[in-house]
Amino acid sequence: MKKIILLNLMVIMLILNGCINEKQTNYELIINDVENGTVTGEGEYKEGEIAILKALPKEEYKFAYWELGGKFIFFENPLEILMDENKEISVVFAKLEEELTLIYPKKGETIEYTKNIELNWEKEETEETYKIYFGESLENMELLGETTENKIIINKKLDWDTKYYWDVVRENGKKLENISSFSTFNPDNLYGFMKEVYLWNENMPTDIDYSQYTNYNELLGSMLYSPELGGYDHWSFIISYEEYKSWSENSEYKGVGFSFLWQDDNLMIKRVYKDSPGDVAGLERGDRILSINGYDIVEKGKEYFEENIEEILAGDIMDIKTKKNGVEKENSIKKEIVQVHPVQEKKIFKVGEKKVGYLVFDTFEGKADEELEEAFGEFKTKGINELVLDLRYNGGGSLGISLNLASLILDNTKKGEVFTTLTYNELLENYGWGSIYEFKEKENSLNLQKLYVITTKGSASASEYLINGLEPFMDVIIVGDDTHGKPVGMNVMGLKDGKYNNENPENMILPIMFKGVNSLGEFDEYKFITENEEKIFDGLRADYKEIDDIYNELGSEDEACLKACLCKIENDEFPQKSQKRSLLRIEQFENRRFRSLIGAY
Repeated sequence: MKKIILLNLMVIMLILNGCINEKQTNYELIINDVENGTVTGEGEYKEGEIAILKALPKEEYKFAYWELGGKFIFFENPLEILMDENKEISVVFAKLEEELTLIYPKKGETIEYTKNIELNWEKEETEETYKIYFGESLENMELLGETTENKIIINKKLDWDTKYYWDVVRENGKKLENISSFSTFNPDNLYGFMKEVYLWNENMPTDIDYSQYTNYNELLGSMLYSPELGGYDHWSFIISYEEYKSWSENSEYKGVGFSFLWQDDNLMIKRVYKDSPGDVAGLERGDRILSINGYDIVEKGKEYFEENIEEILAGDIMDIKTKKNGVEKENSIKKEIVQVHPVQEKKIFKVGEKKVGYLVFDTFEGKADEELEEAFGEFKTKGINELVLDLRYNGGGSLGISLNLASLILDNTKKGEVFTTLTYNELLENYGWGSIYEFKEKENSLNLQKLYVITTKGSASASEYLINGLEPFMDVIIVGDDTHGKPVGMNVMGLKDGKYNNENPENMILPIMFKGVNSLGEFDEYKFITENEEKIFDGLRADYKEIDDIYNELGSEDEACLKACLCKIENDEFPQKSQKRSLLRIEQFENRRFRSLIGAY
């Protein structure tokens, strides 16, 4: 079964089983007239892989220098060369001199085109000035700049699908410290890939001016069936392999460990993860943020802050000014690795004659299955007969974990019943794609007849699939706010040079690829789908509207949403709403791309 991950504003999925296969060409490399003997290829190798050559009659070498019209000079130190798709050597390096140690290459990698590319090299112990040369060929490099550091930023506009060379020369002008190259991304590779896998592949724009875009996500955004084109997709994105792996396997990310929402026009902290840098600095739920990194929230305004959030929060240090109970506080917080536990809180309340379990569940990622099994084992042992599931900040994750949670909530007699059915675009359906997820038998299943779920506009994707998949089998009561509205999901696939590569990916792409329905063939038809089948992005409607009460901790019986659930359980009716609370305008902060996956900074 394919592992599917559904997320807020973006959703993820992992491991496609062989339906999208890039045709891979193998080459044998044979080079003659080489100094000190004939060089031949050692077996076959694939495009983009390092060619390990044999120097006969010498030992095995990797070669570091190729001069057009000239010859190879081979070294005892192993270095790397690559062959491109035209069967030409695509990375070339300076010949050996007695006093020179080559620091590079870096495999002649293909990189994302950004406005600010950083070039690095190994610095000498003595202070001196380096000159950096840069250009589209070895013969036509121009001076890029001078520096005494071991790095320089290229802040000029580059072209897509272009190879660039760069060289570092020491102060005396005689010793080359480094000569290397990189290629910018070929956007046509990505477009062709999306035409195969994208759910709305027939609605992709055809007249894209690639020169307008400067990075992967901007480029991908130009290909989507977006709201600007009358579509729906503001979720698909690309992320580095390392970032994705860290989050999906361990629920870890680098940051300060808090998230926020808007209360009227005030930016408020809604969640601080335990033991995170923000927690250590004393940030708390309910703090009002006055400024971040010098950006005054009131002066700049909500729209500016949301549009420029990544720029505002860039860097390893966050300077933040907050206010609570009339007291202002300033902190300078260093970003560290933040560990997010999927199960954030579990409690049991005695309400009349009933035992009510309460579970705050933040992500269908990482070690969520293990933590859920432990929590439900405790609930079952202690005999709970009602459950309040708090998904207010859960933007989604693995559909498999969503299924496991649903199976823990229902009784085991539902084993084999349909939880959800997924459909893909016509091309993939013809290849046999499409999945049916069925309820499982679980040792710690609770056999509940009713479920209370706390949601906000931040509850998305796998959270919504959970509710929708359970509704044909039990009474699901939604308290809080309408959900995000995302009945579609993504497959997570590896990319290298814009092509599918799960074996050695540089980045992971998360395109919208499927839509799903429950056992009734609906995504909650009454609440979600109008007569126009495509208008499906309004969210699941709350049965009882209540604000996200940031002035009480999650799990407190005084917190408004939990209090409403407990009142309904005890009295079979919801409480009368507080007039003061009803006047507050609460809006969840709309995180984008990778941040929507995490839900925090």
